[in-house]
Amino acid sequence: MIMGLNELEIPYLLVDFRGINPNSRMDVYKRIEGSLNEFFRKNKEVWRALKDNLKNISRVSVMGFGISLS
Repeated sequence: MIMGLNELEIPYLLVDFRGINPNSRMDVYKRIEGSLNEFFRKNKEVWRALKDNLKNISRVSVMGFGISLS
């Protein structure tokens, strides 16, 4: 699968959950964080575009809970 994604030259995020404790949210969060950090290190142009687009968001609300950004 990874070889096919590499051939398409499309940025992708792969999170490998092998070896983590499935009952530990912290283990899951840390694995996702590590994969996101690696993705953005390899795809700096995606990070720059994301940062530029996030500047246009002032409020996020999900199921009645929201945060304001400045």
